[in-house]
Amino acid sequence: MALYSLLFAALAWWLDRRMLGVAREAYFGWFVLGNALPGIVFACLLTALTRRPGCSFLLVAILQALVYHASTLKMAVLNDPVGLQDLYFITSIDRSSFELLGQYIQHPWLAGLGALLAVALGVLLWRAEKPAFRALRTAQLLLGGVAIVLVYTMVASLPPWSSWYQRVSMRPSRFEAWPAILHGGLMSNLVYTHNKNMRTFQRVDATAVKQLLQQVPVQVTPVSSDAVQPDVVVVLSESLFDPTIMNGMENLPPTVPNVRAQIAAGHGGYMKVPTFGGGTIRTEFEVLTGMPMDAFPNATFPYVTLVRDRIPSLVSALKRHGYAAIAVHGNSGSFWNRQNAYQAIGFDRFITRKQFPRNAAHNGRWISDAVMTDVVLDQLRQARKPTMVLALSIETHGPYNDVKTTDRAARDAVQVPPKLNAEQALQLRNYLYHAHRADAQFERLLQALQARKRPTVLLFFGDHLPGLRDVFDTMGFHDGRPGPKQYVPWVMLRTDRPEATTIPHAEAWMLPGMLLHLAGVDDDRYFELTRSLSQRMSPETRTLPPALYRGLDAAAVARINGSFANIGAHAQHRQGAK
Repeated sequence: MALYSLLFAALAWWLDRRMLGVAREAYFGWFVLGNALPGIVFACLLTALTRRPGCSFLLVAILQALVYHASTLKMAVLNDPVGLQDLYFITSIDRSSFELLGQYIQHPWLAGLGALLAVALGVLLWRAEKPAFRALRTAQLLLGGVAIVLVYTMVASLPPWSSWYQRVSMRPSRFEAWPAILHGGLMSNLVYTHNKNMRTFQRVDATAVKQLLQQVPVQVTPVSSDAVQPDVVVVLSESLFDPTIMNGMENLPPTVPNVRAQIAAGHGGYMKVPTFGGGTIRTEFEVLTGMPMDAFPNATFPYVTLVRDRIPSLVSALKRHGYAAIAVHGNSGSFWNRQNAYQAIGFDRFITRKQFPRNAAHNGRWISDAVMTDVVLDQLRQARKPTMVLALSIETHGPYNDVKTTDRAARDAVQVPPKLNAEQALQLRNYLYHAHRADAQFERLLQALQARKRPTVLLFFGDHLPGLRDVFDTMGFHDGRPGPKQYVPWVMLRTDRPEATTIPHAEAWMLPGMLLHLAGVDDDRYFELTRSLSQRMSPETRTLPPALYRGLDAAAVARINGSFANIGAHAQHRQGAK
């Protein structure tokens, strides 16, 4: 067992360096064993159950290697290693998960063949390995008992795990996982993150909220009973950005001319989003709730971590005034746990791929934006009262190395800068092809909404830049900043008020308060707070003063925990008394 453990520790040390590029001299000494200890414990538990240490350690080694491989894939797209919350996919895996995540595997048939060969090898080793503990049942029971205790204490974040994997030894960064991995290894970082999450309790900082409300007074206005109630359409356009922000794109035909035209007319601008290359639900969460992701630093996947029975949102604010609320997405409802999250947010129905028309047209890998637009307009035609429709597109989702695009002639006609190599040119050309069609569907949707009798507030926005890291590294951006620091476009307008304009720069969490104001709903104190903050955005720096961000984070925590209304009422009472 000792030899197996040492070999396993050496493998984990090698995987950090071979697959994640950790420096050779990083975390010598204790953390070589510490990084391997979680896997060793599980291998010992399997050994106690099967009496085959060789097979047990081999199985855990294969699983750990797969975790590292997944981390390299994630690094290639998002520049972020596997985190603890990525394990959510293990508990929610379904056909849609395989289809979406499987697109990033370059040779799926080889991967499947490798899995079958691994199973066959495992069976052969199982049959060949002689069982241990034949005459030492006590040792088997002791090994199993110790392993169970260690697994339990690890899950419960008790000593020795809570003592060994601490901030002082891992030295993590608030902003990224890399420093902790460099000092302790990928697996050590997962244990450390689990310990941190178990200790973290989102306490409401009422003082910070009150101070914010003193700096940014909020005045709510009751909604008039005879006010016109416009429909509300919110479109999250997958991976949409304006490619003209890249070097070398200035003299090429614009990819999103219709979005650019509306922004030039004052109906939108460019905004900061909390993710890059993926993680759609982070931007989605901010736009639906007005709560910044920075307020919840441990909630990488908000629809997993932050789901409550009820989540105050743009949807619930509209439903208080008699609105129906429908969500539309051309993928599975279980992906990202949206099915449960949308119930908490307040949607009445969630139309997923299963409810889309049979044989719905695809454009490339995914259901086309044209089909999604059809579904949105059809839902509005059927509506018998004011309705909000949230539509999440998928056509422009990566990966972008598809050579079987639906309209290959149109795709091949897309112009790209000559400085790109063949693979980069294919990826960018595929992206531009689909993004241009997303822009065309935006214009089609807008014209259809303008032709309706009931006015409509339309919000159309990109959730993040696409995962084209190699393209971005080669081309660069006009402002000299990296891809994760770039902005995405958004358009907001009301069809019966073309004169209404917006601020030119925003952050994603500002949009719902601005939308409600445009819809004539100004009676939610929290959303009025976020709208007031949006008016204080500096046009030069595109930011707020740090003190306002700290106060907003505290307000968001109070909001999701249900105490913001009481704190706000108390603050208003004190202001009135003065």
